[in-house]
Amino acid sequence: MFELRSHTLHQYTGNFTRFLAERALRVEQQLAATQKQSAEVAKLERFVERFGAKASKAAQARSKQKKLDKMNILTAPQHHRLPRFSLPPAPAGDMAAIKLVDVTAGWPDGPDILCNINLTVERGRRIAVLGPNGCGKSTLLAVLSGMLSPNQGRRRVGDRIRIGSFTQDLAAELPGELTALEYVCQTSPIATEEQVRTTLGALGLSGEAALRSIKELSGGEKARVALASLTTRPNNVLLLDEPTNHLDTETVEVLVRALETYEGAMAFVTHDRYLVEQIATHVVNITGQVLDLHEGILPGDLEPKSTRQSGGKAVASGSKAHADRKREQRLRDRTVRRINEIEDEISCLETEISDLDAQLATSGVDYALLGTQRKQKATLIDELMNEWEQLESSLNQ
Repeated sequence: MFELRSHTLHQYTGNFTRFLAERALRVEQQLAATQKQSAEVAKLERFVERFGAKASKAAQARSKQKKLDKMNILTAPQHHRLPRFSLPPAPAGDMAAIKLVDVTAGWPDGPDILCNINLTVERGRRIAVLGPNGCGKSTLLAVLSGMLSPNQGRRRVGDRIRIGSFTQDLAAELPGELTALEYVCQTSPIATEEQVRTTLGALGLSGEAALRSIKELSGGEKARVALASLTTRPNNVLLLDEPTNHLDTETVEVLVRALETYEGAMAFVTHDRYLVEQIATHVVNITGQVLDLHEGILPGDLEPKSTRQSGGKAVASGSKAHADRKREQRLRDRTVRRINEIEDEISCLETEISDLDAQLATSGVDYALLGTQRKQKATLIDELMNEWEQLESSLNQ
């Protein structure tokens, strides 16, 4: 996988799921390296500032200043703010939006694909329809939408139910002479032009792209127009067939955030694992004309996550366990507190040494006693300095 980001080409090995995980890990590592270097720079600058004028530490201060001068300062990863849009509130309607009772269905002049199906799509449910290719996932959505009539059984639609559907064929049926903005405004008369522009922009059609005629758009851009048209209309049922096809990773994230807040009923077909994990409240598995509906995502619903790279090398985890992070944070907090205490103690001892020096400059004092006290405080400063350097080193590690 190759990704163009921040004017740089980044290369990854593995499939798309692996790419997403590896990219997140690299950004996390870059941020950690930047933060670590910033802490190191602050430590060196603090040392030079505090001890640069002291004769006993002047050599160390110069050494640390040279280290600062030679550092290649890292830049933190750029955080691109994702655009946002929200779906219109779902209108009121029956709790049981669509109900299939003993339904057998197939396409005209073809065999039955689904047999004796019973399914209720309820308000608040976001149902992911999963199964192997050709098992009948799109057929099920077509029956739910009313585009395909059952060969047997009944389809019941609740009172005041408004269904919005998205299919891959929808993009090919858009009027080519209209612009993307004109089409979405016509099909979503309740939405303002500003809302339409916001939705189109969030789905990747901003600025001049929204003003081009639909016939000039690519297949993926047409799919985004159809998706924008659907998500700007107030429906209380959404039926989505592969809605993330043709969408880049950022636009998928934008769509996921919008769908997460949708309170109507939803059923969607997808091969996008991330969409299922983030959106689904229920899962329908279709296997051999048999339909199984259950709440939540069970271990067998999705393909196992890849845990090995080619050659059998284990993939390193991108984050530590929560308990380990808490333990490290407590250790870090204690270290920082001790460093601050040492700096305060050194400052107090330096003030006391200055007072002793002033006394030693006068006559009639016990020079031996004051000299001993000064030596003891200077020795203590050296000991504290050694402890300070060790703690700073461990803090960076």
